[in-house]
Amino acid sequence: MRKNLGVISGLAVGYVLGTKAGRERYEQLRDLGRRIAGSDAGQQLQAEARQVKDRAGAVIGGKTNEGVAKVSELIHSDDESASGTTPQSI
Repeated sequence: MRKNLGVISGLAVGYVLGTKAGRERYEQLRDLGRRIAGSDAGQQLQAEARQVKDRAGAVIGGKTNEGVAKVSELIHSDDESASGTTPQSI
């Protein structure tokens, strides 16, 4: 029983000390991140990242539209060849 109480006490003390150290380190990293993001180089990097994201979005959107059009053509051509007529709207 005494041994278990010592282990539990040790774990509790370790947990409390670890969370305090963890919180301090978290605050340090958060402050560093804010300083970097606020710097001129950080602002420039963010602007470049936004431009890359926008270009990639446009390319992906275009490719998606092309793919949808091709699939639609295939479906319609299969419908026409199977029935011998053009598909009708419902």
